[in-house]
Amino acid sequence: MRISAVLPAYNESLNIDRSVKSIAKYFTKHKSIKKWEIVVVNDGSSDNTAELVKSITIQEPRVKLVNHSANKGYGKTLYNGISNASHDWIFITDSDLQFYIDDLDKLIPLANEYNFLQGIRSNRQDPISRILIGKIYKFIIHIFFKPPVSDPECSFKLFKRELIKDISVICSGPMVPLELVLNAKTNNANFYEVDVRHRERQFGETNAITLKSFFNIIKDFFNLIVSIYIK
Repeated sequence: MRISAVLPAYNESLNIDRSVKSIAKYFTKHKSIKKWEIVVVNDGSSDNTAELVKSITIQEPRVKLVNHSANKGYGKTLYNGISNASHDWIFITDSDLQFYIDDLDKLIPLANEYNFLQGIRSNRQDPISRILIGKIYKFIIHIFFKPPVSDPECSFKLFKRELIKDISVICSGPMVPLELVLNAKTNNANFYEVDVRHRERQFGETNAITLKSFFNIIKDFFNLIVSIYIK
């Protein structure tokens, strides 16, 4: 397998070094991974996230830094990382260490049968308010968009790059993972879901629940509605 890991990062100086190095260590030891790279997209961080990644690239050239001079949002950050990836399998995860990289052991053996492997946070470890909002969000998107997976917003994904080539980016905020799944569905992806472990964020603060993210969800929701139902 030839695999590119894509990590969006915004003000993750407390997590990014450990996150990148844990993935690099896993890729190096995994026998079925013949070639690999890690693409970190720094989305205009105000801390030293970019500098920390640069220091890693000096020792490990398979780690790449894509730097946004200003914050462009999760959508453009994620897709910019994918467009800078060079291998045929794309692995997406967050930079905040809430997922366990070893859970790729559950996905990789299935890559011969399925070209889109989606994680499910069966025991989600987030504040109760965020979990409740997530349940409401999930209920709404399944009514309007009927995604082929139960937890599309889970960012632990492994898929063939060809499934999302030549797509336009509609979403800019938290609905990006859903858009990615829907794009892959349009290209006849063969989906399979796998339970993955989830843990509490130990360092730093999430940007998922803010007034800005709420308005981005509203905007993304209507943009997706227009793209799907009004052509």
